[in-house]
Amino acid sequence: MKYLWVILLFLVVVCPVGAEEVSDATSVPTEVETGFRFLDLAWADEVTDYRDYRANEEGIFQRGSRAYVYMEIAGYESLWDEDRSQYYTDISIDVELRSRIGLRLFAEEDVVDYVFWDAYAPNSLWFYIWVDIPGWIPRTTYTAQVTIHDRVGEQTLEKYQELSVE
Repeated sequence: MKYLWVILLFLVVVCPVGAEEVSDATSVPTEVETGFRFLDLAWADEVTDYRDYRANEEGIFQRGSRAYVYMEIAGYESLWDEDRSQYYTDISIDVELRSRIGLRLFAEEDVVDYVFWDAYAPNSLWFYIWVDIPGWIPRTTYTAQVTIHDRVGEQTLEKYQELSVE
């Protein structure tokens, strides 16, 4: 059975698609959050663009469908490089899927490997990844782990979220 899961999850498409600088001048927080953090992390049925996604708040997906994870992050560090006269940002994302009893079914490091050079350090970034859920995967609840590494600031951010397959 473990062998089938390994085959299944290597066949599943996990693909980083986009990352762009994020700014939202209309949002005024009541408290200023600092540190490496998620601004948003959500299951989605579709992602079109920055903050333009159809949320799947229950995290319930049908077999044979595509599950998206939309995320925005802030509080990472960017490093000024004198030689290039640019800021350097280096972010990677790992994903892991566990069964209801905690058995690790899939793990992939550097699903997103984002290196960014620019004259300005971005305040926040957004990404999304997706997984095509095979039609024969067992109907149950799984736990997904998203780990984001700020390789410049040597910081790590983790989030666990359940998803169900029906």
